[in-house]
This record gives sequence, C-alpha cells and structure tokens, in this order.
Amino acid sequence: MIWRNPANAKRGRHRGVTLGVDGNSAFGETIEIPLPSIFSFEEVMELRRVTVTRPPVTKGRTYTLSRRLQSPCGKHYTGGGGAEREYRCSGKKPEYAGAPRCSCPSMDAEAVEAYFWDQIRAMLGDTERLRHLASLQAARHAGNKVDYEKRIADFEQQIEEQQESIDLTMTVAARQAARKGLSRAEADAHVERAVRRLEEELAETEKLLAGWHPPQGPYGLQLA
Repeated sequence: MIWRNPANAKRGRHRGVTLGVDGNSAFGETIEIPLPSIFSFEEVMELRRVTVTRPPVTKGRTYTLSRRLQSPCGKHYTGGGGAEREYRCSGKKPEYAGAPRCSCPSMDAEAVEAYFWDQIRAMLGDTERLRHLASLQAARHAGNKVDYEKRIADFEQQIEEQQESIDLTMTVAARQAARKGLSRAEADAHVERAVRRLEEELAETEKLLAGWHPPQGPYGLQLA
C-alpha cells in the first residue's frame, strides 16, 4: 500500500493527491506500507479471466403476432420471455401502483404462431373466401358503410331457415320411402339425394358467415 502516491495526483475536480511544484506530495512524504497479498497470483489471474468473460448474447427474437392478439381481458399480447419464446398479456403490468392485474395465461409463441399460420394458409387456399374478403375491402375503399352486425344476423337467419328446410325435406322423403316400401338402405339413399343440394347450400352459407368473423385462436383469442 502506498500513502500519498504521486501517481494518484488530483486532476481537475477529481479527488486525489495534491502535488507540489517538485511533483511530490504537497502534504508530506510518500509512505509505502508493505502488506501481505490478499490473493495469490494464480487467484488474481483467475479473477481477471472471469471478470473479462462476457455473458452470452441472446439473439434478437421476432414476435410476428406481438400486439396483434387480443387477450380475454381486452388488452393485447406482446412477445417476451426468457429462455423460451412466449406471449404475455399486457394486462399483467399494473397501470399504477395497486392496480389490478389480469389472469390471462402466457402462451407458447411457437404453438400460437403455428396455429395462425395454418389459418392463413387455409384462407389463402380458399378462393371463394378471398374473393369475399376482397369485395369487403373494395367496399371500404369506396366509402360504403357495411353494417356487419346486420349482415351476420342475415346469414344466421338464412342458416336457420335452411336447416328447417332440410329437416322438413328429410321428413317428407322418409314418408315417401315408407309409402314405396323401400328397404332401410334404399330409404337412406332416397333421403340423402333429397337433401344433398340443400346441405351444399347450407355449407356455402356457413362458409360466407365465417368470412365475417375473425379467426379464433387458442384460449378464444382472435387477431386484433
């Protein structure tokens, strides 16, 4: 240990030893006090090696659905996580001290992104749905106001009426088969032929209705 070491001279506003005009301590002689070393040479080298070793750098992660997933509490999911990629609801961060936090579960990012990617690929392969979405987009740009709730209600009403028509047709076809004395297999085939076209129309209406709803994901999530 060196007391009043000129090497630690005061510079500007930094604290240190005040030097005289001769370059030595202005307030007494420099005193060197021999002290036993706290660490051995090998220990010092090991400490240096450990302290200069940088921690591993985590590569940047991409969360394609961050702030695009609406959570059950009404907030949005954002990407995050430690060793594993996951989406966490922003409602878990209190807006102020003592504010309530939501109970929305965290979700595995790989599973959620894979689910919605499958939905997107299925939609891209559905020509009729793409044409329907394109017409909606064109209507928006044209300034037309689309009453979504009314259109959904109309589709639901149409589906209900189609289902009633199918039930009525099945009943009439079954009675016809009974009057003709057809066997069970022949009667089933007769009923199936009678409602085939109605079933196809019902399926088409249900597909159109689905186009008015955003795709649902795990935990009832939907794209915001």
